[in-house]
Order: sequence, then C-alpha cells, then structure tokens
Amino acid sequence: MIFLYVVVLVVAYAVAASWAVSHGGGRRLWFTGSATLLLLVAVGVLLGQHYAVPSLARLLLYKMAFTGPIVIVPTVLLSFSKARPTWAGRLPVAVLGGCIGSICGWVLVVFGLGVW
Repeated sequence: MIFLYVVVLVVAYAVAASWAVSHGGGRRLWFTGSATLLLLVAVGVLLGQHYAVPSLARLLLYKMAFTGPIVIVPTVLLSFSKARPTWAGRLPVAVLGGCIGSICGWVLVVFGLGVW
C-alpha cells in the first residue's frame, strides 16, 4: 500500500510540476511545490487525528522525511533544467527527479532516522 502511495505521489507531482514550469515558469513551479508540501502536512495531520497516533509530531517527521524529497528534488531539477520548454519535454526530468527523491527519502528514513 505504501508503494502504491509513493508511485501515485511521484507520478502526480511529476505531471503537476512539469505542467507548472511549462505554463508559468519558476514562480509557479515553486508555488506548486510549496502547496504540495502543505497538502502533505495537512493529510498527515488528518490521518494522525483519525487514527489517534501517540505522537503527531513524530508521524509528521517520518512522513515529511519520506515524502518531502519526492517534492523537493524534482522542483530543484526542473528549476535548473535546460530541457525542452514543453510539457512533454519536462515530464521525464520530473519523473526522474521523483524517483531519485523517493530513493533519497527512503535512505533518509531508514538510515537517518533509524526506522528499520
């Protein structure tokens, strides 16, 4: 289930980020990234309240450490990318950035926070 969540997040954010940078430039891209991070925090708070987790702060730490790089890495890569300025030209860069961010998030949670 977590794998499905990560795949959907990577693909959805890659599509949204490549569209944002193609139609609005860097400012819209960073706004999309910020809005996505806030949405991830809001979903984490709602799920934490629903399931009555003992520590909401720890839940948000793990959630943002795991999913934050999925948003941050493609945003940075697209900001400095010299790919074609079309939506289809930026999409592979965003998907690659999302996959790299997913790996970075996993390494950060498993080895940095010592979850495993």
